[in-house]
Amino acid sequence: MMNQEDFRKYQTEKELQACGLSAESINAIRSTTVITRDGMQHVVPESQAHLDETNSSSVSEATLTQQVLDVSKMFSRFKQFADKRIADLEKAVSQLQAQVKENQQELLTLKSNHHARSQTPSNLEEAYAQEATHEKTMEIRSSPKRQSSSTKGIDRNNISPDQVQVEKIFYSGTR
Repeated sequence: MMNQEDFRKYQTEKELQACGLSAESINAIRSTTVITRDGMQHVVPESQAHLDETNSSSVSEATLTQQVLDVSKMFSRFKQFADKRIADLEKAVSQLQAQVKENQQELLTLKSNHHARSQTPSNLEEAYAQEATHEKTMEIRSSPKRQSSSTKGIDRNNISPDQVQVEKIFYSGTR
């Protein structure tokens, strides 16, 4: 049989449902308590009932246990969040390290290419100029006084079609 207090709670619950509150909202209200603090009444969770000035001397063991559990849950959530952030940061750092290593390799390649380009053209030009003068002197020595049209130089460098070689046109880096 219902006592007076249970009946009052039941009626209050029905009135709250009639006002449109859900069962979860009603349970949340049920888990609160009213305390007096600094001469004023406050609605707080039951875990903070020990803050009531009228009943401050009787802090129950259950209340302290509940507080410890609440703090433990909060710490657990904080730890999970912190661990996730640390894992994300570690992943991002490793990706950045890989990207930095890749950029260093590219930079070394570009420096090497630049160094090779800066030295190669002058050496190639000198080598081609020496080879051209050597070929001309050899040609002049070995050729008769009159040159045929195919051995006669026809371009501005005085090179004839029979002197043209693919190796001279396309440098392959073996010299």
